[in-house]
Amino acid sequence: MNSSPPTSPIFAIYNFYKPKGISSYDLLRHIKRKNLIPKEEKFGHIGTLDVFASGVLLVSRGTATRLNDYVHELLPKTYVATGILGQSTSTGDPEGEVSSTDYSQYLTQTIFNFDKNFIQKIWSEKFSGEYWQVPHKYSATKFQGKKLYEWARAGVHIPKPPVKRYIYHLEILDYSPPEITFRATVSSGTYIRKLFEELAQELGTVGHLKDLCREGLGNISMQNAFPLYEANEEDSLPAPLSWDEVIPIEKLTFTFEESLALLNGREIILRDPISVKTIGYKFEDLFLGILEYNEKEIAVKSKVNLTSAVYFQEHYGPQSLAASKNAKTTPHR
Repeated sequence: MNSSPPTSPIFAIYNFYKPKGISSYDLLRHIKRKNLIPKEEKFGHIGTLDVFASGVLLVSRGTATRLNDYVHELLPKTYVATGILGQSTSTGDPEGEVSSTDYSQYLTQTIFNFDKNFIQKIWSEKFSGEYWQVPHKYSATKFQGKKLYEWARAGVHIPKPPVKRYIYHLEILDYSPPEITFRATVSSGTYIRKLFEELAQELGTVGHLKDLCREGLGNISMQNAFPLYEANEEDSLPAPLSWDEVIPIEKLTFTFEESLALLNGREIILRDPISVKTIGYKFEDLFLGILEYNEKEIAVKSKVNLTSAVYFQEHYGPQSLAASKNAKTTPHR
């Protein structure tokens, strides 16, 4: 039996800063080139930031990649964006070709003279709470296995039905016509490029984004993001995020025997019913994964595991813990 302190296979999620001018995958290439994560290990980015955008980009490592969809869906996103009123582009951002220009006097003599607070009132009345958005034709939304922007580049427009999103907060920060800067906190899957096109239309004109910065996801802030491209040659990985930051859901704590049973695919009957369908589980401070809840049976079963039953039994079983009881141990988060 292993007599060393319990350790865990490396699974983690990191907060990186993505600068403008590179793709989200370019950041992964940089990590790989610097060998910050061994090539044999699986890792990937959670969500995508366009090349012209900057800000928080989360990178998952090892079995934490199994949580990508959960992190993406659970955490609202906060952006600061600057848009140009009076001109639209094919992509809704500065990367596209100009598709229309508003030369009207209404734009220059009326909209450009709007007070910032007046625009705030108009936008808040229309764009607050539940919001139905049609994905932009130049987006990563898929149709028949291909992303919409791939269809669009081939000259094929794929109409998609509107999808329910949520706008938690919308605030105008500055209005210096034709530019307007705003902060928006939105649910997962909301395209800020598309949102700004609709915001411009609400004022009676067209528009496109000039700049976009993702300030944060949930409580994960850009202020704490690791500036990989600004680091010196001795690059290193930042400390991983806590699981409470990246998976902000209730987490049930189980005994060793119960945890092992869940890792082996067995169902556990709960003492009391719970009110949520998605729930995490852990053994002591060790986060083990995501459970699915059977409301009828008041039972839970593992849906996503971050470690194997064999590894857990070997390193966290009574004999292993007894052998290392005098050692200082820090479970991975």
